[in-house]
Amino acid sequence: MGNLEFCPKCGKLLLPEKEGRKHVLKCKNCGATYQLKDLESYKLKVRLPPESKERLIVVEGSVKKREPELTEDERVEAYRQALDYYQEEEESPEES
Repeated sequence: MGNLEFCPKCGKLLLPEKEGRKHVLKCKNCGATYQLKDLESYKLKVRLPPESKERLIVVEGSVKKREPELTEDERVEAYRQALDYYQEEEESPEES
């Protein structure tokens, strides 16, 4: 596992960041930057659990569960169903 370094000013985790042509350690809390000794030992890896594929979307204070994306076959089937529906609507006599 890589090195973890903390900001001497505020105690928060320092993260590697590119500044111009060089990489530095930067505190996201107070903005302090420090010289980075070895970039390879500071690679950031994020591991998400499998259930994190379901995302929440917040719209105007409400929470909605995001629908899972459809497979190609599911999209084709949904498209066919929509076409069938609209063809039936065109073929049926309009009500007066």
